[in-house]
Amino acid sequence: MIKKYFFFIFIVIAAISLIIIALNTMQKEDAIIAVVESQKTAISYRKPVTIKAIHVNAGQKVKKGDLLLEVERPDLVLDYEKLVNQKAQVQNKKSNLEKASKNKVELLQIEKNGKLQRLSADIAQLEVEIKQNQALKSNFKGLDNNSSSETSTVGFNDPDSIKLVSYQSEIKQIKTLYNVDIQRVKSEAEEEAAVLDLEVQLIDNELTVLKLEESELKKMAPFDGTIGTVNGQINEIVPSFQTIVSLFEEHPTMIKAYVNMSSNFNLTPGDSVYVESSNREYKISGNIIEVGARIVSYKNPADPINVPDKFGREIFIKLPENNSFLYGEHVFVFPANKK
Repeated sequence: MIKKYFFFIFIVIAAISLIIIALNTMQKEDAIIAVVESQKTAISYRKPVTIKAIHVNAGQKVKKGDLLLEVERPDLVLDYEKLVNQKAQVQNKKSNLEKASKNKVELLQIEKNGKLQRLSADIAQLEVEIKQNQALKSNFKGLDNNSSSETSTVGFNDPDSIKLVSYQSEIKQIKTLYNVDIQRVKSEAEEEAAVLDLEVQLIDNELTVLKLEESELKKMAPFDGTIGTVNGQINEIVPSFQTIVSLFEEHPTMIKAYVNMSSNFNLTPGDSVYVESSNREYKISGNIIEVGARIVSYKNPADPINVPDKFGREIFIKLPENNSFLYGEHVFVFPANKK
């Protein structure tokens, strides 16, 4: 009886184990299969450079910030000096413009003040003469009973009064005309100065780019990794975009996988996923950063050679930098809502 009881328990445990294995197998079959590939960074330059020093060798381990190589660009120095000279010329031109504008305004002010002073003197003299004439007329007022009617028109139609009004009108015209001319000179100078300021700003932008390119003449390791290849010798002139040093990340932070067309996984950028090793107890969460729009052909790493290619979309998964996956390691990718 006891033997039958233990046998029954053994059968139940075996069945549960088989169910767990089957479920796990089904999950693995539904998972996205991928291989952790090496993330390679190629170090090159957009313009020809001369190698000054190489501080690493192929296969060498490096840390983030380690100096990899130094190069020279004689054209960079020439371009920088040329732009500095251009900037100085533009600034000098602006300074001369401001001085010329200031001189024009001062000359107009002098002309304006001179004319106004002459007219003011004429007006003052004329007002004295008018007062004298009015005094004389007042003295003869009692000699003629009709003089009151004559003096009533003084200041309206006598020549001196008419001349005084014309002088006053001329003063207003002079002020208006010269103020317009002065404002025109200032506006033209401001417009030309704004154009020159824009030229200076554009030159400064180019100088900033050159300074950035100058800072990149010394290349530092962007992350911990291993040197792959080193191409080039000291004093060698390297063409544009030719790789001088290649660097592999110490720990992969990106995985490229494929989602089969027949899969029911609806993945979008930003979704969380679980990435699990296929041969050891290790898994970590990641995030989808890109989903390919095109349908491409691919082959699962575990498929035999004679199995036809599959079709699906590429997905790119970002992993934490402190992960411990190895290059070439087979992994399973599970959407977070499926695990």
